Amino acid sequence: SLAERVGYHVGGAADLLAECWSEYELSQALAAARGAGVPAFVLGRGTNLLVRDGGIRGLVIVLEGALAALSRPH
Repeated sequence: SLAERVGYHVGGAADLLAECWSEYELSQALAAARGAGVPAFVLGRGTNLLVRDGGIRGLVIVLEGALAALSRPH
């Protein structure tokens, strides 16, 4: 269940989940998903995310450690 990983503590499960602690792990997870034709969703802190009861299809990548502080440039 992704409920424990998002701020509102509700929502369904991910088909697949990878916890990435380094840029290398992140690049490998994204490459594996791309190679398998599986959609990937990168989850940061999950503080402003609602996950539907049906969950998220594909691979959810959870950023851990120093990666959790990354932000997307605007």
